[in-house]
Amino acid sequence: MKIVNLTPHKLDIYVGSTEKITVEPSGIVVRCEERRELVGTLRAGDDDIPVYYTVFGAVQDLPEPQDGVIYVVSALVLQALNGTRPDVFAPGKSVRDKSGNVIGCEGLSASRGDLPYLQGEHNMFTMRNPHVVNYLKSRVIGYSGDTNTIYYEREAEMSDGTVRTIYERARVGSNGLYRGDGGYSLVKPRVAIPVPPKWKETHE
Repeated sequence: MKIVNLTPHKLDIYVGSTEKITVEPSGIVVRCEERRELVGTLRAGDDDIPVYYTVFGAVQDLPEPQDGVIYVVSALVLQALNGTRPDVFAPGKSVRDKSGNVIGCEGLSASRGDLPYLQGEHNMFTMRNPHVVNYLKSRVIGYSGDTNTIYYEREAEMSDGTVRTIYERARVGSNGLYRGDGGYSLVKPRVAIPVPPKWKETHE
């Protein structure tokens, strides 16, 4: 798994009490659009101190999902994504030395409670918004023999007007094919077992 640092600072990610992974800045810094509005002033002696209200907007310069790649951004950017990108994380809880200086972070923070795909494929297919309006292309890419589950790569028209490559799964039961939890993923699953030819012909 490749970690791409989209913050302006070096990341020291602690994976134990002393062991750490160091990730240098990638040169790309992802930020949110920012608009400052003057809302008034505060009087301090003979001076007026301007007071601004900051409004944060859309996320800027975030790369598209890539197989085998996760991105680390600021906590503000992660919050703005609102769980729509399971491949994006923020630095975890700050790790400090005896003097109180920040020397790294304790792991990484996810944008939602369900763990992203790298912790297990069963937690991967959770995205539901925007929803699929229409499938443009579809192909079978893998099969899990343990759960009789077929995995699809699909080009889909989404409710927000975009066209995306998404990944879905469906389970084969005694009465044929039925949908699982209805979610999809933007990250390609790691499915090693090939699809049985008869199912590939039937469902592709």
